[in-house]
Amino acid sequence: MKRFFVAVVVASLAHVAVLAEDAPAKPWTNATELGVIVTSGNSESTNFAFSNKYGYKWTNAEFLSNAGALRTESTPNAFNLDGVLVEPPKETTAESYFLDGKYRRTVTGDLFWYALAGWNRNRFQGIDSRLFGGGGIGYRFFETDRTKFSGEIGVDYTQESPVDGEDRDFAGARGFLAYEQKIGESSKFVQELEILENLDDTDDLRARSLTSIQASLNARLALKFAVRVLYDKQPATETLNDVDDLDGVAPPIVRELDELDTILTATLVINF
Repeated sequence: MKRFFVAVVVASLAHVAVLAEDAPAKPWTNATELGVIVTSGNSESTNFAFSNKYGYKWTNAEFLSNAGALRTESTPNAFNLDGVLVEPPKETTAESYFLDGKYRRTVTGDLFWYALAGWNRNRFQGIDSRLFGGGGIGYRFFETDRTKFSGEIGVDYTQESPVDGEDRDFAGARGFLAYEQKIGESSKFVQELEILENLDDTDDLRARSLTSIQASLNARLALKFAVRVLYDKQPATETLNDVDDLDGVAPPIVRELDELDTILTATLVINF
């Protein structure tokens, strides 16, 4: 039965690839990335990664959207302790979600303006919810069928709800660079760098870097390896004890989270 199921999936993917070769050029693109790792033994863990990138192009404009989720759960195996079965609780060790969209329109030549908005959550970075929106101008330094390099500069506004502490909102400045080098029909190297500065508190600097390489398996499928680095000069804090249980006996124990987060992913990319 398993062999029959695998054969059906492979045949379906091959049929889709043949249809893609005869299909006319379309103004939109969509790539879905899926990654799942399950381990068992002394502990059971599940790593799940999902993202979807959609783009639509007009003659002088384009719309881009990104959505994604990352979650890692681990559960040590149950064991006997003096005749009592102990079942350790499931623990989430990584969790993040994001959704954003960007509209770009050409002003003249390689100069364009953009508007963006989005939301993200990364509780292990101390952020329960972050909403942002903004706009600015950009320039395509060069763009060919195989190579793209562009930059953007602008302003944005952020509303942030940390896991610990009070909500805050602030205006910011944004700089962004993106480089893409096509290697094959569906293979490419991508490097992105985004710098975000809090204009209300210039010591509050954030940065995001993405480095990825994608190797095509056929016209529809590819393997992608990516390294995402998140930097926060003023990271959020975490309360290690339950303040409600202290009854004024001891002060809360608060620690500052790390400034740097590094996320490595390996995913299967399905191009539509």
